[in-house]
Amino acid sequence: MKLNQKSIAILVVVILFGGVFVSDALGLWKTESSKVPVKIQSGEFAGEADPADIRGSYTFGDIEKVFPITAETLGEVFWVTENPESFQLKRLEEMYPSEGEFEMGTSSVRYFVARYTGLPYEQTGEEGLFPVAIEFLKREGKISEEEAQTIPVMNPEIILQYEDAPEETVVEEHVEPLVKGNTTVADLFALGLSEEEIISVIGEFESKGELVRDVCNGNEVAFSAAKLTLQELAEK
Repeated sequence: MKLNQKSIAILVVVILFGGVFVSDALGLWKTESSKVPVKIQSGEFAGEADPADIRGSYTFGDIEKVFPITAETLGEVFWVTENPESFQLKRLEEMYPSEGEFEMGTSSVRYFVARYTGLPYEQTGEEGLFPVAIEFLKREGKISEEEAQTIPVMNPEIILQYEDAPEETVVEEHVEPLVKGNTTVADLFALGLSEEEIISVIGEFESKGELVRDVCNGNEVAFSAAKLTLQELAEK
């Protein structure tokens, strides 16, 4: 049987989309990468998710779905306080740049997850943890004091970036009032007030060289109240 070009084109389309349909029905067709680490293939932990396969594109929320550790816990030990569920691991290196022996990055998360879960993990020599993470592992009974001594601690210059900062002493800055006892009517114009605004507060005046205080006294207007009103008008 001969197939013309039209028949061949139809056959190709059927094979292509038919294969996609079958794959989708069987759960084999995926349009985006899976955020699930590969399984450990052998040994005591065979079938468990492998911490070494955690990727930089994973979020703390992705890890929470696979390993028995919450995104909040990961946020606590890696000092990610806002939306830890959506925080991508690869951002750690941007937040905590290091030129030292160790780095704070995806490898550190793999290492922490492995120690927390008790799953096997072969160190690369690059992993570093903050002291808060080490203390957390000890407090949860995941490691002993002796084991804690073998965990690389992040270098001091990076630690300074997340240590609690001392409380700042608030010093109230003295602000000089705009309207004072020696303020003239001309000064009020210079502050941007109109003639109508000035008269509505202090009353009629004879010249711009007069002191506001004197105009208020002559018009029986309380200067203390008038200067506050003038101040508010000037600050608008």
